[in-house]
Amino acid sequence: MLNPDKEPILTLDILKTGNLVKQTWTPQASGISIKPELVDELEGVWQDFLENSKEQPE
Repeated sequence: MLNPDKEPILTLDILKTGNLVKQTWTPQASGISIKPELVDELEGVWQDFLENSKEQPE
């Protein structure tokens, strides 16, 4: 878990890139199911985000 007050979060701008644009990221109700064909790409984007956010000064 990340604390959004102290750490950067994965933004909608990032989630709306590549094949991830095929996923609805702003549901009208709580929770969403990630499309199975997007799981690997999302995991890669998330890993890159975490690695890059650790490199940036606070």
